[in-house]
Amino acid sequence: MGGGGAAEVPALAGATLAGVAHAMGVWPGASRVGLSAAVLLALGVRPARAVEIALVATAPFWLRDFVGSASAEGGLGKGQTLVAGLFAFFATMGAVAALRALAARRALAMPALWMIALAGALFAYARAA
Repeated sequence: MGGGGAAEVPALAGATLAGVAHAMGVWPGASRVGLSAAVLLALGVRPARAVEIALVATAPFWLRDFVGSASAEGGLGKGQTLVAGLFAFFATMGAVAALRALAARRALAMPALWMIALAGALFAYARAA
């Protein structure tokens, strides 16, 4: 147990529930990291640790997506690919910092509401195309 009565890691049943929430993140408009972090927070895991566990669980999927997109470089040259990669890295660092701040305040419901609107917009765009 960590400080303040919060757990460092969930029990096996809690980890399984967080894994199921992580899997539900494949639905349009859902977030793997957000869902699993929210479940871990509800199970009493420390906020910073919940975000770390959720990010580590998602890293293999990000790697798979990166390898798949890097092989289909398309019209981008190596310089443009490098700039895009650096931009993505720094944007991700900012997003992780924001997620950690929201998790510390246990305010993960705010981004969830945004995801609902984003999913609706994506569905409308796909339907129009």
